[in-house]
Amino acid sequence: ARVMQQWWRAGAAERVREYLRGLLWSLSDESGGIAWNAPQVIAETGVLIPELVDPYGAIMVSRVIEEPPLHRSGFWAMGRLGKPVAWVLAHFLEPLSRAFESGDPQVLGLAAWAMGRTGFAPARAWIEALSGREEKVRIYLEGRFTEKSLGHWAREALVKLETPKSAEEVDR
Repeated sequence: ARVMQQWWRAGAAERVREYLRGLLWSLSDESGGIAWNAPQVIAETGVLIPELVDPYGAIMVSRVIEEPPLHRSGFWAMGRLGKPVAWVLAHFLEPLSRAFESGDPQVLGLAAWAMGRTGFAPARAWIEALSGREEKVRIYLEGRFTEKSLGHWAREALVKLETPKSAEEVDR
């Protein structure tokens, strides 16, 4: 992502877009493989170059939400991008609902954390159902892994969902 940022600053915007399109393609069935880390790279690039979140962050969400093997990397990416991708989630309520039925505490913790970071209030009931869970979940934040119980991640997400929205968020 930092290389993408350097290219962007050097005026090679199309090179960055081409790279991101390649990552998105690697998330499709047609690619013949799967780039497990593509969602994280797309998200981190979007954090460093915010004008690329739409469309690339939105497309990334649409590709990973329906693919359970990509839920870990996808939810981390959604959480990393935060509120700018919340609007996309409204189009994927059914797959989100299924993701919150996962038997994998890591997926559930990442999903709760991501929904809190995006401010996606429709996920509230799914997150509340996790608030008493004690399984340990590790999430990579600010250059290190942070471990907390699944319930702790869920309760933190619920607090974030209670935070009032800015005028800009209400308008979107």
